[in-house]
Amino acid sequence: MSQEPPIGKRRRVESVGAESTGVGISILLPFLLVGAFLLVAATIALYAVMSGGSGANHGSTQSARAGVAASESTKLDKTFEETVGLLVPILRVTAEGEAVEISRTGSIGSGFLVSKTGHVLTNHHVIESYRESSAREGEYRDALKTVLGIADIKVEAVVLVFIAGKEYDAHLVRGIFDTEMDYALLQIRPSDPGVTFPYLRLHPNSRTDKPMATRLDRVMALGYPGASFIEFESDSLEAITEKAIRENATKMREKLPRIYFEYNLTSGVVSRITQEGPKGAEVIMHDAVISGGNSGGPLVDLEGNVIGVNTWAMSESGITLSGYGSAVSIKSILPHIARYLEE
Repeated sequence: MSQEPPIGKRRRVESVGAESTGVGISILLPFLLVGAFLLVAATIALYAVMSGGSGANHGSTQSARAGVAASESTKLDKTFEETVGLLVPILRVTAEGEAVEISRTGSIGSGFLVSKTGHVLTNHHVIESYRESSAREGEYRDALKTVLGIADIKVEAVVLVFIAGKEYDAHLVRGIFDTEMDYALLQIRPSDPGVTFPYLRLHPNSRTDKPMATRLDRVMALGYPGASFIEFESDSLEAITEKAIRENATKMREKLPRIYFEYNLTSGVVSRITQEGPKGAEVIMHDAVISGGNSGGPLVDLEGNVIGVNTWAMSESGITLSGYGSAVSIKSILPHIARYLEE
């Protein structure tokens, strides 16, 4: 049977063990401190590298996004330039094989292509004088024969459409207009029957019950506002002579400087959408700056989708609301023109 060591000896052993442990810790402590320091330093260095890389990646991402945004803006600008036009109704008089033009005062505005076959949507009031002249072509022809003393005369009402530096003749699509809702559909007569045109997309929701825009959505108004300041000579029958016809045609071109052949863009937000327009049409009220020449131009969202046709200043009960514009919603117009558009 084993005997426990005397109390004194046991304490001696325990004391020696404690001293050995203390010595071990004192020897390892410098190494532990150095290791901890190196670990902290490595962690800080790694964080700096990761932060720097992340910042660089973030900068690259921002640059890439800016590049994409700039690219999209350039595409939109090109699309607008090729699809939004200046409209000038005129009388074309062909006498003895030579054509001259008589301008129609007070009915110049904007319009935009809505089909690859050259259909142009605009306000009715922009081409109202064209409709009047078209109905009186025979009367004008007979009067001019008498005034000019020329038997071989042809008189034709035409809407000149200027788009991207090119000039086209356009005519009203028979019966596709509304004087109250203030829209009209024209078709360009290209010199080449096989030519196709770029055109603006209508908003994807224009054929559905879903809204195209809501209050405070950003929108853009496109058109030729400077056109409203162009004035032409009188085209009354009493004032017409061969000399006056030729001079008037020349003055019309001279009074359309280059600035009027470039579309203008302004932006704003949707202020209100009402269903109380003429014949129950939806009307979009907005604060994008527009003037008379903008009449017939498109109102689009930031992706370039058409949501309405601008009709210049918003008015209620005959009172113009300064600083606001109105557009007839494309939803209200679409049922009347859909068969002429691409699906």
